[in-house]
Amino acid sequence: MGAYVKEAFSVVMANAFAKKGAQPVKYRESPFLKEYNDTHRPLTEEEKLAQVKALFGNLEIMQRNFEATHGEKNNA
Repeated sequence: MGAYVKEAFSVVMANAFAKKGAQPVKYRESPFLKEYNDTHRPLTEEEKLAQVKALFGNLEIMQRNFEATHGEKNNA
């Protein structure tokens, strides 16, 4: 609830001290949680697989960079 009060106060202050002719700041039209749910939907299986492949690709790059800077692993 504090986030809504903070935003309402910010809108009022921004409009109160705005220069003449400036576009008025508007209060949000949708709740915070709706925006969060729209952007944080469950991933599809294809999206999950793509993220796993990207992770392993990045890990391989990190390993190669480590080996290039610290020498090959000792197998002893």
